[in-house]
Amino acid sequence: MTRETILDLASAKMTEQKAAEHLAALSIDSLTADIIKEFVSAIRQLSDDKPFSLARSTEPLVDCCGTGGSGKPHFNTSTTVAFILAAAGVNVAKFGGRSATGVSGSFDFLDGLGVARVSEPKALEDIFEQTNLVFLFAPDFYPSFAKLAPIRKKLGVKTIFNVIGPLLNPANPDVRMLGTQPGDIQRSMAQCLCEDANLINSMVISAASGLDEIDPNTDNLCLNIANGQIQEQTINFEDSNDSPAELLSTAQNVDVFLKLIETYENVPNYFQRLVTINAGAALKLTGQVNTLEDGRRLAISLLQSDTVREKFLQVRTAYANYSG
Repeated sequence: MTRETILDLASAKMTEQKAAEHLAALSIDSLTADIIKEFVSAIRQLSDDKPFSLARSTEPLVDCCGTGGSGKPHFNTSTTVAFILAAAGVNVAKFGGRSATGVSGSFDFLDGLGVARVSEPKALEDIFEQTNLVFLFAPDFYPSFAKLAPIRKKLGVKTIFNVIGPLLNPANPDVRMLGTQPGDIQRSMAQCLCEDANLINSMVISAASGLDEIDPNTDNLCLNIANGQIQEQTINFEDSNDSPAELLSTAQNVDVFLKLIETYENVPNYFQRLVTINAGAALKLTGQVNTLEDGRRLAISLLQSDTVREKFLQVRTAYANYSG
């Protein structure tokens, strides 16, 4: 596929039928690191006239994001982890959108939590300065994505736009924790990150169950990227047979989140493990702790002490002040 075709597709300058044909041809199984890099480069070209930056402190800027599209019962883990990281003092710029092929994307979830969407770059910069956490809505930076969303939803399959989404964060984070489905696509994404000289540390995670995050009931492959090198790590858990049996609605995800931050002990153990293990891995990646278990213990402490709840309320208030 030529760069011109990629630009026409990404900018929605072709018919719906033609766009659907191109998207269908770009199946997960056919994607290589080179194809992904070419798409990311071309799409970033479309947003060159929308400069965006966040004031950096000495601490790194982090994004935690999954590719989605697993079709598995799914909690909004990475958005929850973003609040935990921010509560730990980590700078977070989480990039995401609404669900194209699933039930609850990060911004569907944020809507349910009452975190108002804010699009103005200056307002987002102010919110980040006040709270050390900001949520960036993909269509605000790549408007043509909104035109492609109905086509992707109609296709009902994971497309290259699921894969490249986490790689397009306009804030250019220094640390990335990305989740994807297992297979060649995980290694292709890791290779793309490996060649990004601006990154300090990164990790690409997949679970044997198909989840795009660490699954506390199965084996997980983590590809750690640092200094231009990729190192494999496996994180194994015995199956406790308590994973959700059905897809979770946005309302159900919101209910679990609020219980996690308000009455942690009353949340089903699966969600406790899911959230704190993933948060623990992110805290280790950012250098806040030395081991995943140390990170998990810190995440539990932040949830039980109301620190995450306080951060959530601070962020929700900050967003409300700039919305409308």
